[in-house]
Amino acid sequence: MFRHRLTNLREMHRLQGIDYRRFNRRSVTDRQMGHMLGNAFSKHVVKATLRNALVAIGIVDPSALFRGQ
Repeated sequence: MFRHRLTNLREMHRLQGIDYRRFNRRSVTDRQMGHMLGNAFSKHVVKATLRNALVAIGIVDPSALFRGQ
């Protein structure tokens, strides 16, 4: 039988691509930090969204882009 468990803050930081050790969290509680991390966009999603927007408005040539970028 499996037990459900919550993701801890260190794991949440890792999932967002944030280095846990470099983050100063003195001004927020663990609960608030969990909410912020849960509502955040990962940097990979933001990068892909911006890239697609630039291609859509014609600033970037789509042939110059490839998946590894």
